[in-house]
Amino acid sequence: MRAEPNPTPFFGDAIGPWHDHFAWLPIRTYDQRLVWLKWCRRRCVQKHQYLDGGGDFWFQYHIEPVEVAA
Repeated sequence: MRAEPNPTPFFGDAIGPWHDHFAWLPIRTYDQRLVWLKWCRRRCVQKHQYLDGGGDFWFQYHIEPVEVAA
């Protein structure tokens, strides 16, 4: 079972569950890690209605933590 992070976006609300996604183009995860040509997880975030400017929605990405053998 996957451990799903639950970062709370400041400017919007998550409107769906995490989905698998292949990063064809370089993307930044919610914790600012760079992902390119790898599988990652993403979900859609919708902007709060009382805010002006910017996009109405965006995607939030994360990658699974890598366990290092000792």
